[in-house]
Amino acid sequence: MSNKVKLRNKRLRLEYRFKKAELEEVEEKNTDYITEFREFFAHETRLLNPPPQISSDVPNEEDNHIEPELTDEELKSHNQSKGMKALYRKIIENTHPDKIGNEDHREEFQQATEAYKDNNAAELINIADDLGLETPELDEETIEGYKRGIDIVSNKVKHTTDTFSWVWGEADTEEKKQQLKSVFYAYWGITEEQVAKYKQDNKGE
Repeated sequence: MSNKVKLRNKRLRLEYRFKKAELEEVEEKNTDYITEFREFFAHETRLLNPPPQISSDVPNEEDNHIEPELTDEELKSHNQSKGMKALYRKIIENTHPDKIGNEDHREEFQQATEAYKDNNAAELINIADDLGLETPELDEETIEGYKRGIDIVSNKVKHTTDTFSWVWGEADTEEKKQQLKSVFYAYWGITEEQVAKYKQDNKGE
């Protein structure tokens, strides 16, 4: 493998890890922004019927259901290279609760299965790296899967930063907050007078 190829592969690995870290930071911040948004617009959202759904996409209760590993037929149905199929199996052997006798790596198992279904080679290799497992060389097919993985994470970041709760949370002046409040009112077709009347009629809420 030439030095040029090695450097490209290193860049892709680092780029994916950077994007993953960015996504984690953005989602964590947006959780706080959603709370702030709900508190500020508490009367407005109760006034609306039905109220707008503002969610952080975090389940209220942990899902204790363990998905089964992919079967040979399911493995074949996804457009992954032989190297990624072998890597997925290696990850499963080191993470699935039934394989290792505990649930210490349950999250990695579920992430690996989702990544395989999404043809996300970057996430599979990232998980393997974190587990200390040997990974295959990045052939051209895997490189495309790596780039697809970077795109998947980048799109998740964009999806979060495009939400109203994020824009609201990032507004750093009272003027910007008031402008966004006007946008919210206009979008949902409510007025200051309606909100004031609602507050008056529902004192103590």
